Amino acid sequence: ARHLVELGHRRLLILQPARRIGRPGLTVLKRVVEEEGLPLDVDIEPLSTHEGEPGLSTEDVIARLRDIDGPTFVQVNEADAPRILAAIAASGLRIPEDVSVMTTGASSWGELHRPPLSYTDVDYYECGALAANLLLALERREDLTRCTIRGAYYRRESVGPVAGLLADHNV
Repeated sequence: ARHLVELGHRRLLILQPARRIGRPGLTVLKRVVEEEGLPLDVDIEPLSTHEGEPGLSTEDVIARLRDIDGPTFVQVNEADAPRILAAIAASGLRIPEDVSVMTTGASSWGELHRPPLSYTDVDYYECGALAANLLLALERREDLTRCTIRGAYYRRESVGPVAGLLADHNV
């Protein structure tokens, strides 16, 4: 969140499949922004994966990105990223010059995209090991404590300053 503020972003759009809206973890960025009082407006929206399904279509996403007051940053899950990236390219918008994009999940294909995609990821091996240990503790009737596995943010080239910010600040 701080990195996005440093780059001049003020409006963020997080896209998730409709079936994932409301899942734990989805609102982490929004919670951090609120807790730290950062000047970011975070919208979390469902992304329609099929015609007629509830949620934003790729056309809706592009319309929001083109809006003068629209988001300058989009986060999309790994499964939907190719469709959104294709729509952004077809619209003539450039990454990261016009819109910054990142995905969730450490996708090896993200390194092949031009520009290489920034992403967040969680160590799923660690998640599995923790789940197994919790199950064993349950079996032993031990008291359980809340566990948190921290994710990581990997900076690549798809997240950049808001258009015009470099020129405005003579950086």
